[in-house]
Amino acid sequence: MIKPLALQTWKFLKSIQLTIVLLALLMALVVLCTLAQVEMGTAGAVNAYMRSFIVWRQFAALPFPVPVFPGAALVGLLLTINLTGKTLELKRTWAKSGLWLIHAGLVVLFAGEFVAGMMQVDTNMSIEVGQTVNYVQSYKNMELAVIDITDPTWDEVYSIPDTELSRGGAIPIPGTPLTVNVKKYFANAELSNLPAGQTSMATAGVGPGVLVVEQPTVTADNEMNQASAFV
Repeated sequence: MIKPLALQTWKFLKSIQLTIVLLALLMALVVLCTLAQVEMGTAGAVNAYMRSFIVWRQFAALPFPVPVFPGAALVGLLLTINLTGKTLELKRTWAKSGLWLIHAGLVVLFAGEFVAGMMQVDTNMSIEVGQTVNYVQSYKNMELAVIDITDPTWDEVYSIPDTELSRGGAIPIPGTPLTVNVKKYFANAELSNLPAGQTSMATAGVGPGVLVVEQPTVTADNEMNQASAFV
């Protein structure tokens, strides 16, 4: 019973009907992603539609987001399996070499985008006139930098990414006796002077005089999240 079911599943995964449906879904996702860039920005729309397995949407009447469309990651994965199955069925003859090349090219294309979506990091380097710079900056990913200035000729910099900060709790810094204890993390916040009569979680430095108000995260190209944390 299990073997016929597996054969039927494999037959479905490599069928031409599934190929057509997946290509149609992929074209629809390209259109939706392009339209979504108006409100979400390029990075936000690409992450929501092209580099996700499920497209989620938040409706005003519901307290939680709901799945509304298959994401391009899921469609691309199924299409890669589909094209691989079709390629394996092709006869290994010179007359079929064109079909082999087309199918293999599409498989490499989808697999390459899948790997790039998981591993690529976007950064930029801002250089003023006459300035020398030896580092790049990410306009979307934040980090907490701890700088050891003990050596007057060399600064030792330790970086804690926002993915670690968002988990909260104790974060030991390798190679040092320091441990950063994250009390509260804000992916985006607005800072202002603390009004009289209010207290802050901070107990030292300028923190006790600063009011931190959490804000919704932004994804538009012309906006940037201002990450903040009590540590």
